[in-house]
Amino acid sequence: MKKIITLLLFFCMTVTLTACSQKEIYLTPEVTGYIYNNATKEPLRQQKGFIGFNGLTPNDAPELVLNKDGSFTLKPIAKKYYFFKPDMHEYFNMAALIYISFDGFKVKDIDYSEEKYKRIKADEGEFRPYKKVNLGVVYLDPEK
Repeated sequence: MKKIITLLLFFCMTVTLTACSQKEIYLTPEVTGYIYNNATKEPLRQQKGFIGFNGLTPNDAPELVLNKDGSFTLKPIAKKYYFFKPDMHEYFNMAALIYISFDGFKVKDIDYSEEKYKRIKADEGEFRPYKKVNLGVVYLDPEK
């Protein structure tokens, strides 16, 4: 009887510890790149603008400030959960697009799907593992 109680207690502790650890499902990769002016071929240095994932970045997201060399890093969007995985059906058919909008330049959409850019795997195992996408240099056309 003592063994059964010990095993039951061990099982309950294992389930509880598993349920208490937070897990993540990444909906988007981490994206890096550089933003350049297409007319001057110079980087947009420390300019504020919007860079986000089409349909996933909230409308009230803060503006992103480019670095001195025109580089940026867009953090991934993830769903966090403890025990039960969230419903992912609404995300299966979302377009893999990034929108880029800076004052004085035309808005640009970029496809970051697997066929177009090399993804660098970081972690394995989940529905969508943490990935990184390097867009390289993105040229924005000035508005006329």
